[in-house]
Amino acid sequence: MERELLHQRELRFRGYKRSDGLYEIEGRVLDTKPLNFSIPNGGRLIEAYRPIHDLSVCIVFKKNMEIVAVNSSPQSYPYHDCQFGGRQLENLIGARIGPGWQRTIRERITKKNVCTHLRELLIPLATAAIQSMHLEREIEAYKVDENGRPIRLNSCLAYNESGILVRKFWPEFYTDK
Repeated sequence: MERELLHQRELRFRGYKRSDGLYEIEGRVLDTKPLNFSIPNGGRLIEAYRPIHDLSVCIVFKKNMEIVAVNSSPQSYPYHDCQFGGRQLENLIGARIGPGWQRTIRERITKKNVCTHLRELLIPLATAAIQSMHLEREIEAYKVDENGRPIRLNSCLAYNESGILVRKFWPEFYTDK
């Protein structure tokens, strides 16, 4: 079966440890099409494989995942107002990346005042931030709650109470259900 490419979207994330003790996660979305086309209602011609969207977000955070700064960098966008689409991201300052992240985004970032693509980028960006911090926070994998249960228990498929990892590392919490 033959396929014809209609659109290409690339997402890229990079995590950094800074010399000042803070951390950064950068996310980028790049949209292109394999043909020339005009932006609807904008009239601007976009040449084949030239970026329609080339948008970046950089979040600076502490080791505890608390956000201390947010910057957006729109390099290519279809409409004039799109260049201002990252201003409301500063509302994330003080929030923590982790459980409840999507709710935090919904509560702090209104759809009508932010670029949709930047807002969407925040969800996988948080996952990349957590992955970036794996070695920095590895000891937390063994933390337990006030009842002595590992905090990672049932936090994802790998840490499912009936999974291999739980059976190996926390057999007292393993169930075969």
